[in-house]
Amino acid sequence: MLLGDEFWLIAHQEHSGRPRLSTRVLGLGLAGALLGELVFCRSVTVVRGQVHVVSHAPPPDELAHWVLGQVTAEATAHTLRTWLVFLSRNAHELVAQRMWHAGKVQRETSRRVLKQVITYLPADAGQAAWAIARLSNSLRRQAPMDQADAFLAGLALATGLDQVMLDAAGRGPHQYLSHVVGGLVAPLHEIVVHTQAAVGDAVLSQRA
Repeated sequence: MLLGDEFWLIAHQEHSGRPRLSTRVLGLGLAGALLGELVFCRSVTVVRGQVHVVSHAPPPDELAHWVLGQVTAEATAHTLRTWLVFLSRNAHELVAQRMWHAGKVQRETSRRVLKQVITYLPADAGQAAWAIARLSNSLRRQAPMDQADAFLAGLALATGLDQVMLDAAGRGPHQYLSHVVGGLVAPLHEIVVHTQAAVGDAVLSQRA
């Protein structure tokens, strides 16, 4: 499972391709997902808010390989927050491009005043809808979740997508979501916590 692709589908409407989040919050969520991919590849770990490389072996995915290259190019370890902000600037386009090459989205080009706009639409609306429905169903039934789905659910909570995912679900599923996030392995849990903090800062700066 490519976590960035899955989060992209969760964060966009399946028919129109419109994002459910603001540009900055979407970018942070995708950045968290990309770093999560490296954790699952055992390429990096996160300890006390610092990202550390644990393997220089190239990940099988080209985008994950590029992200790892950015991290390994630095002489000293940077904070997780620094990497979230850095990756968030281009995460949407990078993940959308990967999905386009894989046939998961279609690219449409339109002209607006003085510029060309590229929009990405899910190639299969049903598959796109299933990305968020799968997590929603598991949380509503309070079913066991593997680390990948639990991490995606955590990113949904961090970015506010839980309000869409658990609309009218009642208190139980929301409490279970918190329980699921608490059960994440330490590096993934740190990514969720720091993504949520970065989102909070982004929202406050937009209101200022």
